[in-house]
Amino acid sequence: MKHQKIIIFLVITSFFLFIGGCANSNETMQPSSSAKVISEGEKLVIKASSFKFEPSEVKIPANKDIELQLDMGESLHGLAIPELNVDIKEDGESVMINAQPGEYTYVCSIMCGAGHEDMKGVLIVE
Repeated sequence: MKHQKIIIFLVITSFFLFIGGCANSNETMQPSSSAKVISEGEKLVIKASSFKFEPSEVKIPANKDIELQLDMGESLHGLAIPELNVDIKEDGESVMINAQPGEYTYVCSIMCGAGHEDMKGVLIVE
């Protein structure tokens, strides 16, 4: 009888935790405050390694020229931002970007293994 009460308690508690976690599912996701901020004239270097980008979230100013460079370290990766016509495939290669306000997803453009599909970052232009 004592075990049955414990099981019932755990089931009810789990249910309420699940419902509480789903309660905010309609809210839009806000960028984290840990985004790297790049100012006009600074070079943005994105490092690609082990199925991730560093930084994975960057803020840049709108309508300003920013140099974007890929550092792929010891792995073979690419960096693409389709909406900005960016596709860097060489280590150390850089391009100039000048973007309108918005959020742009950057992805690995060279198949690099099992975690390739999860290799994404966000460029926030303000």
